[in-house]
Amino acid sequence: METEGLPFLEARSKRLPTGQSIQEIKNWREREAAEGRDSSFEEYCRLHGLCTACNSEGLVRNSNGLGFLVVGMKDGEHLFKRCPACEGTGHARGES
Repeated sequence: METEGLPFLEARSKRLPTGQSIQEIKNWREREAAEGRDSSFEEYCRLHGLCTACNSEGLVRNSNGLGFLVVGMKDGEHLFKRCPACEGTGHARGES
């Protein structure tokens, strides 16, 4: 595994797309809620093969939920901690 800290743009380039737009995800959540089922984004991630540890972000969030966890600096850039569960892809292990 590569170093756990990556510059933001590099970290985001390693993340695989979810394949659905924000609106499609919102529509899914509305349908699930209307049917009385769990409509959380975590449930969406679980059902669609996305990493539930980081909610498909690929990076670890700060403990307050705002922004991503900085683990160092390199060449004047913050290094952010990649999600250890998905190794920064945003997808559950074995998914791509």
